[in-house]
Amino acid sequence: QGQIRAAGEIDSLFREALKKRNGREGEPDRKKQDAADGGVLKLLEKAVEEAGYQCGKEIFFAVNAGAGRLYEKQPAESRRCGQRVERSREELIEYLTRLTGEYPISLLEDPLYREDREGIQELEKKLEDREDCEKKTVLGRRSVMIDPGEIYTLTELSERVREVTEQGKGIILCRQRKETEDAALVDAAVAFGIGQMKLGSPGCLEAAVKYNRLLKLEEKLGKSLGTDCP
Repeated sequence: QGQIRAAGEIDSLFREALKKRNGREGEPDRKKQDAADGGVLKLLEKAVEEAGYQCGKEIFFAVNAGAGRLYEKQPAESRRCGQRVERSREELIEYLTRLTGEYPISLLEDPLYREDREGIQELEKKLEDREDCEKKTVLGRRSVMIDPGEIYTLTELSERVREVTEQGKGIILCRQRKETEDAALVDAAVAFGIGQMKLGSPGCLEAAVKYNRLLKLEEKLGKSLGTDCP
């Protein structure tokens, strides 16, 4: 309950900061986002502090860099971040490494082109060799995102969960792309002991329904609801 309340308070302050910065409420305006210094991450960090929480101790960030969708074959090994910014693999690795050092990023999803195994291994090594070892950042490839919308039965979901678990990877259960108020996603996460879910902003009605369902399950199941997040 405390975690959901914290997420809601931080989200409200974060959206207010975006509204003041962009002149409107909603998603970050890329034209006004300064990718060189973390941009939106600075606003998020400030929102955490204004809400009365501590970054790196109570609150951590999960970032989807989306680099897999930004990959361009020409020029070779280029990655486009935001607008009018091109980075080579080495430059992007350096940029992401710096961000994870400056902000409490515990999960980094889709950091490079998905087929760039050499680059991903290099990024992992840089993160592991960082001096501030207490600030661990896990790459998304150590966890598997499962979209229940692509799985049609509970049996198939159960088999997929077992398969991923046997590989020693964690699981992140994601909301469907066409979001609804159906809270079955939460029931599935609790039933299969999945410790991480991607539900979206508590301020959105569709997500709020799922958070409320999670609270009801917590009241009913108590401590047995807790799961270890791999």
